[in-house]
Amino acid sequence: MKLLVFSNNTYLHIACKAIFPHSTLSQHLAILDPSSYPSLRAIRTAIVESEITQDYRILILEGNDLCSRLFSELSTLSLQEPINNIKQLTAVIYQPESVLRYIAQRLSLTKLSREELHLTYAIRSEKTIKRAASKLNINEKKLYHHAGTAASRLHLRSGKEFIYFLHKEFIYSTS
Repeated sequence: MKLLVFSNNTYLHIACKAIFPHSTLSQHLAILDPSSYPSLRAIRTAIVESEITQDYRILILEGNDLCSRLFSELSTLSLQEPINNIKQLTAVIYQPESVLRYIAQRLSLTKLSREELHLTYAIRSEKTIKRAASKLNINEKKLYHHAGTAASRLHLRSGKEFIYFLHKEFIYSTS
C-alpha cells in the first residue's frame, strides 16, 4: 500500500517512511501536516492536485499554528505521542472527501451568525480596522470584541487572529 506525506518537513517525511513502511500498511495512507501550509486553500489544493482516491485514509497531525487550530475540531495525532500509538493509528483517520468538505465548511464560515458575517464583510472590504469599525458604526475596541467572539466559534485564539484568518483565507461572496 502507498504512503503520502503532505508536509514540507523533510524529517517528517523520513520518519513517516520509517514508521510506516509500504509493506506493513493495510490501506493507502496520507499524513497531513497542516502547519506546513500557509492556508486552508493551500491544503485543499495539495489534496486535490495529488489526486488521491477514496481508497486513501488521511491522518491529520496536531500543531500550534493557525491552520492546525482550524482543524482542532477533528481528531488529530500529536507527534509527542509514543511511537507505538502512532504505529497503531490511534487517532481517527478521515477519507479525503470528508477533509475537503471540512475545509469547504470552514472557508464558507457557516458557523458564524449574520452579524458576524457582516463584520467579516466590513473587515474584508475596508483597508483598515478603523474604517471597518466606522462602516459598522462601532468603535475599534467593540470590533475586536466581536471578532473575538467570531474567533471562538472557529477555535481561533483572538479577534486579531480571526482578522488575520480573514485576510489570508476568506473571499467574501456577494452571491
